[in-house]
Amino acid sequence: MRVDAKYNAGNTGLEDRSIYPARVDREANVISRRISLRLSAVAELSVRRPFLVQAQTLGEAWILAVSEVLSHGTSVMTEYEESSLDLPGSLWVQTPLKEPRIHLVAYGSWPEATTKYVQEVLEGVGNPRATEGDRYTYHQRLFHYGSNSEDGGFDQVDWMVSRLREAGHTRRAQVTTWFPIHVLHEAKAGGLILGDNLRQYPPCLQRVWCRVVDKKLEMHSHWRSRDIWKAMPLNMLALTDLQREIAARLGVEVGAYMDASDSLHVYERDLEEARSALKRLRARGALVQTPPWRLKPPKTD
Repeated sequence: MRVDAKYNAGNTGLEDRSIYPARVDREANVISRRISLRLSAVAELSVRRPFLVQAQTLGEAWILAVSEVLSHGTSVMTEYEESSLDLPGSLWVQTPLKEPRIHLVAYGSWPEATTKYVQEVLEGVGNPRATEGDRYTYHQRLFHYGSNSEDGGFDQVDWMVSRLREAGHTRRAQVTTWFPIHVLHEAKAGGLILGDNLRQYPPCLQRVWCRVVDKKLEMHSHWRSRDIWKAMPLNMLALTDLQREIAARLGVEVGAYMDASDSLHVYERDLEEARSALKRLRARGALVQTPPWRLKPPKTD
């Protein structure tokens, strides 16, 4: 005789174990293992997980990413003998040229710094000794790759523009900053170059990838390491200005910008400042600022 009684633990649908003990035990074990795996996965995700921020502007995306690192970052020691709060993450910015491009909490009140940094990256304007010894500049790596100075070498950006003119849909239009060598080597001009594996301060930016999608230039940047609090706002500003220049040379509009980092971090020395800033923003009702997007530059005589 069949008994229709159900196993009462949470209405699982299992028949009475006195009638089908072996089957009930097997099914209960399967359910138990599934629950255990799910709980384990949730626990693992709650400890450390990458994030994706989607926003309309650079300023909005940046402050939301800072909030993610401060809320979910892991304490990780650095090679500079200083602890940091660290998390991998990506930002997708739909309209990177729309204000606010720099959040007021970052460099919005210091427009001179933003202008100077953009000129250093795009034009090579800055310290003439910037590439001596163990130093480098992003302008050198992007526009003079293989050289130990701000001239000569290979212009990767110009090559990328040429490649995109031939086929805007190509997946091969990218530039790199890394010198993947482990020893000193003799450059064609400029003397010896130290491989980035041996440098004390190797480039954080690794590569930039571009593609024309729906008649708009999309740019992706990939970073091995990033000081999200002090470096990231200016990094994104300079690269999206480069995106604008490349788009103009191609005769297309500026599209979305993606920014991916293996390590987004706030150094221990900056944690109190960053947390206080976000606390003040939340007290005002929102992390994302309202107009005016930037403070006016100071008047000069």
